[in-house]
Amino acid sequence: MGTADSRNPRQAGYRILSFAIPLMLFVLLLMSCASVLSLFRPQPGHLSVQSPPQPQPDRYRNGKPDPRVTSAAVASTAPRGTEPDLSSALQRFIEVLTAGETDPFMKVKLIHDWIALSIEYDEEMAQQEFVRGQDLATVLRTRKAVCAGYARLLSAMSAAAGVETVLVNGRVRSIGVASAGDLTPHVWNLVRIDGRAYLVDVTFDAATIVRGRHVQSYSTDYLFAPPEQMRFTHLPDVDAYQLLQKPMDEKAFMSQPLITPSFFSLGLSIVSPASGSSPLSGTLRTSGICELEIEAPPDAVLDGGLYRSDGREIQRAAIAHRLSPVRWRIQYAVPSTGLWHAMVFAARPQERKDSATMSGVLRFSLQASAGWPSSPAFPLTYALYGERPGEYLVAPLTGVLSAGSRQEFRYVSKAAYAALLYGSNFLPLHKVSPDRFELATTVPRTDTLKLAISDDGSIYRTVLLWDVR
Repeated sequence: MGTADSRNPRQAGYRILSFAIPLMLFVLLLMSCASVLSLFRPQPGHLSVQSPPQPQPDRYRNGKPDPRVTSAAVASTAPRGTEPDLSSALQRFIEVLTAGETDPFMKVKLIHDWIALSIEYDEEMAQQEFVRGQDLATVLRTRKAVCAGYARLLSAMSAAAGVETVLVNGRVRSIGVASAGDLTPHVWNLVRIDGRAYLVDVTFDAATIVRGRHVQSYSTDYLFAPPEQMRFTHLPDVDAYQLLQKPMDEKAFMSQPLITPSFFSLGLSIVSPASGSSPLSGTLRTSGICELEIEAPPDAVLDGGLYRSDGREIQRAAIAHRLSPVRWRIQYAVPSTGLWHAMVFAARPQERKDSATMSGVLRFSLQASAGWPSSPAFPLTYALYGERPGEYLVAPLTGVLSAGSRQEFRYVSKAAYAALLYGSNFLPLHKVSPDRFELATTVPRTDTLKLAISDDGSIYRTVLLWDVR
């Protein structure tokens, strides 16, 4: 007889099964996972994205247009939308616009800059019930567009430059107060460079809202804007296009304050609201006065505003104190109980300190359980107030003083002299420390009382004014 296998056939069979069953289960598990994961892939026609993206290329977001976009060669080849073969004309134009440029980020910036400088926001079209004329030919012929036209043009030009793009449909919150609770339909772009996705909104970089109307104003705030900044203003229909590890739903989106990328590009940061609530809450509870402290670069100028729900501003209900070269305190005095909207405005050095021309960079709401008794709430501030670091009013904060009442005036300033002025009268404040003035006095019977400062004791400049009743 030949030699026989001494192993038990049944035991060998069990060993085979004990190995095969886990293998089969593992294969089934992989197939199941692949099926589940397929549910989260972008819909057909959408751009595949990775989240989170690499650090954003901030050097392209310098607030300045590339000088190449206004060159004679670019101007002479720019398509007008009447070419028989618009696609070929656009391709030739892109070759001229991006000539010699190999950096894909810079190619997108050149395209972004040309659109922002060449296409005007179509305010009249935006007011229509149905938006028309946002195709490439019409936009290039009229040199006007709303968001859809801006985004389509950037997509077409980027594709001609070899950069993969997609139109992102969604909704945005406007910095305007009247639309505080509104979500407006909007279109922007997502570009893919070196396997990573970046957000671009050329509409917001081409125009800014001033007193309810779009005014052409160049910016790079929304060029390759970090998702952590865009999340405060833009809510795409496709969650993946938020480029966040944990996408937000509409409720979470609306519960935030509205913070524009301009807030971050200006180098601002929230230190704290005096109420102790989280600065990332869209609504703060307050009683009378709410304070917000913000750090800013030494050359930035800040201001505040308080508004009713219909968008009407309450005059002298916000005041901005420059506590130091890099620290501001903005106070808001709510007139009564209810819901109010607070704004922070900011300006670059070359811009005027005027909330009508400064950029709105932050909006949040105040739920008031009590109101501030004085109306107007705060003294009137002059242009000089807030221009010198470490110069601000301590008391009295109320905007209206009662004639004959006793008041203690306290003002922080490095000026040599400070005084109260009314009519031809002059009441000097006492300098109690190198940067502090005080005076306890009876409020005179007059219409207005001014506080002025001087460096030489002869020329006084007004910084504050109180109404007297």
